[in-house]
Amino acid sequence: MFWSKWPPTRRGSKGKALTSWEKLCGSKNKHRPTRWQIWSAIREQKKSAQWQDEKFIPLAATWLNNKRWLDDVKELKKYNFEGSDEHESFEEKERAKNSFEDKFGK
Repeated sequence: MFWSKWPPTRRGSKGKALTSWEKLCGSKNKHRPTRWQIWSAIREQKKSAQWQDEKFIPLAATWLNNKRWLDDVKELKKYNFEGSDEHESFEEKERAKNSFEDKFGK
């Protein structure tokens, strides 16, 4: 599922990404991220100005190895997807984030 969410032109080696995924999400890793954290971070980072230029999108394995889902998306300039039903409003995102942090911590 992770692979299908990653921009096709920046996937890199599927084997390396799979190894990184298994290491990160394996049962021995006590600090593994939830799938929701990973999917949410990818969705948000895809909207950033950085990800609009392919050369600045990290390869999948690099993103996983560097724990890039922890990056502060607010620091990345956002594109305006005004009028798109597909994208939540800023307030909805903040409510969801706060709800998640209330349940699971930061």
